[in-house]
Amino acid sequence: MIAYESESPLFESSAPMIVPMLIWQEDGELRIEAYEGVREIAEEFERRFARYPFSRVALDWLDEQLAPYCNSHGYYRETQGKYRWYRQFTYTYEENDELIQPTTFRWEGDPNLSGLLLDLDPDWLTYVTVVDGVIVSAARVNEYDPDESSPEITVETAVEYRGKGYGVSNVLALARALAEDGERAQYVCSRYNRGSAKLAEKAGFAETGRFYAYTAYRD
Repeated sequence: MIAYESESPLFESSAPMIVPMLIWQEDGELRIEAYEGVREIAEEFERRFARYPFSRVALDWLDEQLAPYCNSHGYYRETQGKYRWYRQFTYTYEENDELIQPTTFRWEGDPNLSGLLLDLDPDWLTYVTVVDGVIVSAARVNEYDPDESSPEITVETAVEYRGKGYGVSNVLALARALAEDGERAQYVCSRYNRGSAKLAEKAGFAETGRFYAYTAYRD
């Protein structure tokens, strides 16, 4: 299935980034979101690569077709992430509460110091681990539409505190809290981030899909 949207508002406003094609594969089904200007490319991609949309052959072909379109509008592809698709995990309500540590609790916007890059906002549901009065690990929901039932979780643990189960504890506590509100948490990580994938699986998440965003940036 392919859904199309107009790219005109982005070009008119000189948006710093465009995503002419977004490819999803969930439960074995392929879904594509594409700009109207690349309709023929999207249809040909679906015809050629529906069975293996994240293969190098498929992504090389996509880059070859989309690069001229992006360049003609003043946008250029970063080659570093050419083959980086993402894995999507969904919380499965496993009985593993023993993984939630006593140092994990819901963050209410208190002034504890944090050396994390992760932005903590009182408006976003967040669980943290505090050691010696400092936040050393945190998991929070990304900003999302309240009408959606699958909020996405982001997690970070300070380097020197990794391997102690803090990230798993925070992710699991957050997933449990969301489940109590009738929401099923999602977790996303790069195909290259095996450690993050293992964390999700240990916290009771199962892989349910994959996606790839073809992004280009204004020069």
